[in-house]
Amino acid sequence: MKVTWLPALIAIATLATPALAQLDKKKAAQMLDSIERADTNKDGKTSYAEFKAARQAQFNRTKAKDGNLDLSAMTKSASERKQLLSELDGNDDGKISRAEFVNHKPKAWSRIDGNSDGALSKAEIKTIRARIMG
Repeated sequence: MKVTWLPALIAIATLATPALAQLDKKKAAQMLDSIERADTNKDGKTSYAEFKAARQAQFNRTKAKDGNLDLSAMTKSASERKQLLSELDGNDDGKISRAEFVNHKPKAWSRIDGNSDGALSKAEIKTIRARIMG
């Protein structure tokens, strides 16, 4: 299974104009959709715990080599693989383990979370979607 929203999430992390301009809008939309789908209790916002549970399920569906993500199955782009390692490889071993993938809190999370309540509401996601989609 190709995990297409991770590179978009990394690009969104900066929320800088150049990053937004270069962001693949389809990937960004997929990433934002996946965050909204992670709202398992349907309260209109995705908590970080819900996001982690969704990432756990995603890791389980993703091809893994020796318990680590298979980056070549996730993206064909060498630069995206490098970005993924830079963002997610916490121990710098050149691999992304289940724990690194599931427990990593994206920098974008706090930037999208406008009211700093630890959850991403539909309104916050709508705001960032509008910024990205133009």
